[in-house]
Amino acid sequence: FIAGNGLSRRWQKAAAFTIVETGFGCGLNFLATWDALKRSGTACRLNFVSVEKCPFSAEDLGRILNAWPQFKALTGDLLASYPPLIRGFHRLHFDGGKVTLTLLLGDAVEMLADLDAQADAFFLDGFAPGRNPDMWSDAIFEQVARLAAPGATAATYSAAAVVRTGLEGAGFSADKVPGFGRKRDMLTAQYPGARSDSRRTRNAVVIGAGIAGASCAFALARRGIDVNLLDCESAPGRGGSANPAAIVRPFPSLDTGVRNAFSWAAFLYAVRLYRELSARTEFDWRETGVLQLARSPTHHDKLVRAVAMLGYPPEVVRLVNAHEATRLSGVRVNEDGVWFPTAGFVDGQVLCTALVASAPESVTFIGGADARAIQPEGESVRITDADENVLASAEIAILANGLGAQALIAGGAPWMRAVRGQVTEFIPTNPQLRAPVCRDGYVTPQVGQRHYAGATYDEVRTDALVTDEDHQANLRRAEIILPNVFDQTNLIARSGWAAMRCASHDRLPVIGAIDSKLLCCLAMGSRGFSWTPLAAETLASLVTGAPLPIGHTISTRLSRSRFSTATV
Repeated sequence: FIAGNGLSRRWQKAAAFTIVETGFGCGLNFLATWDALKRSGTACRLNFVSVEKCPFSAEDLGRILNAWPQFKALTGDLLASYPPLIRGFHRLHFDGGKVTLTLLLGDAVEMLADLDAQADAFFLDGFAPGRNPDMWSDAIFEQVARLAAPGATAATYSAAAVVRTGLEGAGFSADKVPGFGRKRDMLTAQYPGARSDSRRTRNAVVIGAGIAGASCAFALARRGIDVNLLDCESAPGRGGSANPAAIVRPFPSLDTGVRNAFSWAAFLYAVRLYRELSARTEFDWRETGVLQLARSPTHHDKLVRAVAMLGYPPEVVRLVNAHEATRLSGVRVNEDGVWFPTAGFVDGQVLCTALVASAPESVTFIGGADARAIQPEGESVRITDADENVLASAEIAILANGLGAQALIAGGAPWMRAVRGQVTEFIPTNPQLRAPVCRDGYVTPQVGQRHYAGATYDEVRTDALVTDEDHQANLRRAEIILPNVFDQTNLIARSGWAAMRCASHDRLPVIGAIDSKLLCCLAMGSRGFSWTPLAAETLASLVTGAPLPIGHTISTRLSRSRFSTATV
């Protein structure tokens, strides 16, 4: 595959290179390609996409790959990031972001049909056509042609006539060449045309340094893009993302559409990112697990059906009775519920700071910068304040400043709405509580000498002032969630945090282009710390032309274009 696609030579001239493989198997081709890239000494960034219908477990993968000790270090990195076996798209990063692996777990035709990518090379790898004809069908070759960039190449160990016919029928010219190892012959192929060296984005300005802006800056910096990060505050994460105890978890539901699919994909991606940051920065990812209790018998029935519908492995989500919920949380629990073993909670300000500090050579934070206008300036855009002072200029601008984006979008943003939320810090503490417990709201384990309870969800008030009324509402939540642990009459609110969340009318995020120079990552609502990392990764992929980490069905549903004039 490596020699058949001329990779070592082509990497020397490419800033980024995309490979699509039709069978991940044990990951050997990926590891060999990654190893070859490292040995090539080039600065080329590798986007490797691979589909697999019947993936190995991490345990089996490790046993198989022991047979190739030359890849031991890379295998360890792969296994450390290997996702749970859940159908869909899984984006993994290696070598500080220089190597990206997108695993598509599911039927090859369905997964490839939902993939947004332009492939420079294909590894056509499946069992022999006689044993697995579905992997060499016209439907597969149709998708290969759709994904091929002009001048793309393909290689396959097979020299079967059906493979050559399929490639040629899809528009490739194919040649039989000497095979690899014990194979006498194999095929290589080329798609017509020559890929143009499109102008690469080298710099960007991101407006807003909360979780959305910090995540966008981080994702862009991993791709070698210089970022000016603007915010009204003096440091990242001081505004609406300053929640000291933000819960990171999925929301199981009976929805079979985009919301549920994106929610789970985003949660799994966020966990991988937070583990990475926690291992190499001062950010503390508190992966305690999270317990979701049933609010009522009807809600319990919905949770049971939702978990059954998902069919996910127990290391990701499982039903628990009150006895097991008590054992997991460390305190007496009265209701059955759902346990998310890899969920947890974060300090929002610390997380935003860690994201920005992770790439000091690429991200420049500019505090006290109140952006009021975005104006074209030749091939770039410039951001100015109320006095028309230039705050920054760059090739593109990204709005990640929540409700503040309304004033920077021509014609406004009627699809946005404000939702006020308040979190309460209270005492006395119960050190036995080991994991956040959610019901209508949530209570966290002890952080320092405090617990946190929240959060309110107010669509009427339009200020971010901390109020005693909302403190009392949150303390009532704490007592209702864990009546055996907390008694509202004894709880004392010490302080709190309030902010205005930015949400869309359909409660889905808004990711992508507003015009040719302006993009956005907005409307995360109350799920910002669970959703935003994947939203930012999607935006960075759009900017750089890399394969998207989510399917076309989801990305289309999350774009601003879904809000037609008739629906806003």
